[in-house]
Amino acid sequence: MQLILDKMQKIDDANEIKNVDLEQNNLDLVTRFPVCDEESLQVIEDFISENEENREKVTSFLSAVGGRNAPEFIRRALSRLISNKFAILYSWVGHKGKKPFSNLKIAGVLKAAVKKFTRNSWTEKDIELAASKWLAKARDRIKTNKEPKMN
Repeated sequence: MQLILDKMQKIDDANEIKNVDLEQNNLDLVTRFPVCDEESLQVIEDFISENEENREKVTSFLSAVGGRNAPEFIRRALSRLISNKFAILYSWVGHKGKKPFSNLKIAGVLKAAVKKFTRNSWTEKDIELAASKWLAKARDRIKTNKEPKMN
C-alpha cells in the first residue's frame, strides 16, 4: 500500500512541476507581445513554426482577448499582437512598398483565433478585410497616440 502511495505522490509532484512550467511558458509568451521589431517577430514566427502545440498556445492567447463582435475582436487581437509603430511597416498583402502581413505565420494564427471566436461564421476574406483596415490605420493611431495600455 505504501508503495502505491509513494508512486501516486511522485506522479502528483511531476504534474505540479509540469503545471509550473506551463504557467511560466504562458507568461513568457504573453511578455513577447505586442511585437515591436523584426527580431521579436522572428522569435514569435519561429515559436509558432516549432510545433502545433505552440501554434495553439498563441491561438488561445489571442482567443482570450474577446470582443463584442468579430471586427472588435480582430482590432483587439491585432493590438495585442503588433505595436502600431511596427504595424506601419505592413499591409495585408504588401501594397505601397510595405511588407505583406499575410505571409507571416502569425497571420494564420490570427485567422484561426477569429474562426474560433466566431465559430467559423466569418470567412477568410472577412478576416483579411478587417485586418487590412487595422494595419492601414496604424499611422493614424500613432498620431492620436492610441497605443493600447497593457493591463
